[in-house]
Amino acid sequence: MQALIQGKFMEQKSRTDKKTGEVIPVAHVYSGSEVVQIVGCDCSHCSFGEEVQIPARISVGSYGLYVRVSNDE
Repeated sequence: MQALIQGKFMEQKSRTDKKTGEVIPVAHVYSGSEVVQIVGCDCSHCSFGEEVQIPARISVGSYGLYVRVSNDE
């Protein structure tokens, strides 16, 4: 499913892919009353509380919803 995540940028973190060792950026966005983690989204240029709109792909994973940045134009 495609979605546009709108909210306030909170923080930028990263995670490491266990198989490849690649460092993957993760953005935390406060949207509504929830904090959404968007995998693959590099928002290091954003400041805390800045309004952002991020196109995302949402899928179901074994632990809940999995939100990735959408690179489709």
